[in-house]
Amino acid sequence: GKEAAEASLDAIQPLFEDDTEMVFVTCGMGGGTGTGAAPVIAGLAKEKDILTVGVVTIPFAFEGKVKIKKALQGVEEMRKNVDSLLVINNERLCELYSNEIMRLEDGLAKADEVITTAAKSISEIITMRGIINRDFCDVQTVMKDGGDAIMSVGYASGENRIGKAFVEALKSPLLNNVEIEKARRMLYIIYSSDEHQVAITELNEIRFFMNDLAEDIEVLWGVYRDNELGEQVKVALIATDFADSKVSPKEDVSESEYQKTLMDMYYGLSNKKEHEVIEEVVVNIPLAEPIDEKAISEDPEKEISKPTFLCRFLKKLGEVVEKIE
Repeated sequence: GKEAAEASLDAIQPLFEDDTEMVFVTCGMGGGTGTGAAPVIAGLAKEKDILTVGVVTIPFAFEGKVKIKKALQGVEEMRKNVDSLLVINNERLCELYSNEIMRLEDGLAKADEVITTAAKSISEIITMRGIINRDFCDVQTVMKDGGDAIMSVGYASGENRIGKAFVEALKSPLLNNVEIEKARRMLYIIYSSDEHQVAITELNEIRFFMNDLAEDIEVLWGVYRDNELGEQVKVALIATDFADSKVSPKEDVSESEYQKTLMDMYYGLSNKKEHEVIEEVVVNIPLAEPIDEKAISEDPEKEISKPTFLCRFLKKLGEVVEKIE
C-alpha cells in the first residue's frame, strides 16, 4: 500500500490542487493497502496546509497479534501525518453488545456509523447556518494540530436533556480511552427544533459539565436548528489537544516494550474496565465500586478518572447512581 501510494503521488497530488480546505482520510488498519497508503496520502494533504483528519479502525482482538501490531504501527504513522486522529476500536463491539445477539454485519455497521457521524457533524457545522453560528475557521481552530480527537454526537429528551445528551456523546462506546477532562480545545453545537427550542435555564446543565474540564480549555460553541429532532436535543462534540495523550517511543524503551504499551492502551484490561463502568453508570446499574464522594467533596479539584467524572456530572444533574452495599 505504501509503495503503491508513493508511486502514484503524481496522480494523487492534483486532488489537492483546487480550493480544498479539509480532507478526511479513513481506512481500516491492519491490512496492506490502507495501512500503508493512508499515512502517505494524509501526509501529502497536510504538507499543502490542508486541514487533515484521520479516521481509522483497528482490528478485533481475535484477529491476532500480527495484524494488531501492523494496525497499531499504521495508527502511529497516521498520527504523524494528520492534524487530528480518531481511532475506532472494533473490539469495543464485542464489549458493547456482549449481552445481545447481533449479526456481525450489523455490528460492523455501528463502526461505520461512527465514521459517518464524525464527518457529517463537521460538515454540518461548516455548511449549515446557526442561531449562534460557527464556520470552517472555528473547526480549524479546534482541529489543527489537535492530535487525538473525540468526534461524537449525543441525543436526549425530557428533563435535563442537554446534560444527558452530553453524556451520550461522551460515552462513545466505540471510541478509545480518551479522557475528556484533559482536552484543551473543544467545539460543541447544540441542536433543537423550532417547536422545542433550548431554554436559557437549560444552559445551567452545560455549566455543570464545563466546571470539571481543564481550566485552560479553549471552548467554542454554537446553537443550530434541526426540526427533525422534535422534543430531542442533539449535541455534536469535537474535542482535541489532550494533555499526555500522545504516545511516542522513547530512547530508553525497546521496540517490543513500545508495542506492548500500545497493545495495553488499545486492548488492555484497564480500557475494558473503564468502558464497563461508564456503561453501567449511564443505564443506572450499580457500579462495581462505590464512588468516593468524601474524597471528591474534600478535594473538588482533584484529578479524577473518567467514570467518576461522569458519575459526578450525572449526580449534579439530579440522576441517582446506586451504590453497591
